Amino acid sequence: MWETYLPEDFNPKNYRYHPYEINNYVKENDRIDLGQGQELQVISTPGHSPDSISLLDEKQRLLFAGDVFYPGPILLYRPETNLQDYLKSLEKLTEICSKIDLILPGHNIPNVEPKLIIKAAQAIREVMNGKSMAKKIDDGKHNEYSYGEFSFVIDPSFL
Repeated sequence: MWETYLPEDFNPKNYRYHPYEINNYVKENDRIDLGQGQELQVISTPGHSPDSISLLDEKQRLLFAGDVFYPGPILLYRPETNLQDYLKSLEKLTEICSKIDLILPGHNIPNVEPKLIIKAAQAIREVMNGKSMAKKIDDGKHNEYSYGEFSFVIDPSFL
């Protein structure tokens, strides 16, 4: 299906990432000028990983969520995961839900409604407070907490 959006002459066998150097690091509230009056505001959203960010396009009312939220299983079991930071990140995003019409997640479907961020913040609070039932997965290594459109896959030692 994704192939329909590629140019006709695109050949995936010839596609390569080219080496690059980082010349600037972004931080909370930085603004990235895209030109023609478009800019993105950097929102630090650690938890999934310590360097996670989301990008807010206030003019178009869009949130590029990265890895902080997406439909499907949200993976929160890597050593660098911090559930307290994850909860704070979701709470921060719930505060801007009135400023956005769509969330563009980093994985799975292309867009979701902002109300799911609010639902995710409530859900991770339940999980962290021991008020949610888990299913053991990955030969018992991880717990999965399902909430309809999304789930959290968590290392039980983090709770």
